[in-house]
Amino acid sequence: MKKNDTKSKKAIAQPESQPELVAYDLFAPYYDQYMKHVDYDIWLQKILSLYNLHTSTKLKEILELACGTANVSERLVKMGYNVTASDRSAEMIKYASQKAHAPKLLQAEMTEELLPDAYDLVILIFDSINYLIDKQDIAKMLNNVYNTLRKNGIFIFDISTYKNSLEHFNDYINIDEAKDHLLIHRAGFDPVQRLQKTRLTIFKRSDNHYMRMDEEHNQRIYYVQELLHLIDDSYLDCVGIYSLVYDKNQLKSNSRKLDHQYSRLFFVLKKTKND
Repeated sequence: MKKNDTKSKKAIAQPESQPELVAYDLFAPYYDQYMKHVDYDIWLQKILSLYNLHTSTKLKEILELACGTANVSERLVKMGYNVTASDRSAEMIKYASQKAHAPKLLQAEMTEELLPDAYDLVILIFDSINYLIDKQDIAKMLNNVYNTLRKNGIFIFDISTYKNSLEHFNDYINIDEAKDHLLIHRAGFDPVQRLQKTRLTIFKRSDNHYMRMDEEHNQRIYYVQELLHLIDDSYLDCVGIYSLVYDKNQLKSNSRKLDHQYSRLFFVLKKTKND
């Protein structure tokens, strides 16, 4: 949109007061369009290869936490797996249910209790764990995942690292324009508190004007060592840390270097024993 081209543009409605919504409720209709650059097949290949690398248990039952519009779960269903997917956002669940190969869907928080001994694999991807601001919530989630995994089951999650936030989301702005909306994505990063704040402003076309909607997301950027301490305090065993691109297990690497070397890291946890 040209800054000075005002004659041909529709008027913009003044923002109205809105009830408090769950993060991603407003963003849900635009999520797939905004994420079209993501190669979901590469992510899927990574997840399945890590599962097969760390367990010999045949994969049947899968749970995806914080599934969004279920782009990964849909592919897993299409491959023949039994997949359950959950998200806290009712709107995300609604759009996920419209997929051609929709999984079984539940509206739930990442920290809610899960069915015992129900899944061979649990996944939590696209840095969703960074939305758990409090370490106690991560500890609670790890305990719930442990209980829902079968013996030798695998939990895979990824994180957005310090390097990623500092280099890519500090004073970041992106504008995505489509036929019926304009989406402005702004982000900032506090390197001391390690908090990343993202603000989404959506101008949705409605008749002869645009309606403005705002949504704010907050994420905590955890150091690798912090997460390893939390995992050590759980019943799960960390058996691997990987980047999206390289196959080398970085578990034995200097954790401080990992924070500044990779933009995204995958943690592989295994249930090797029962209570």
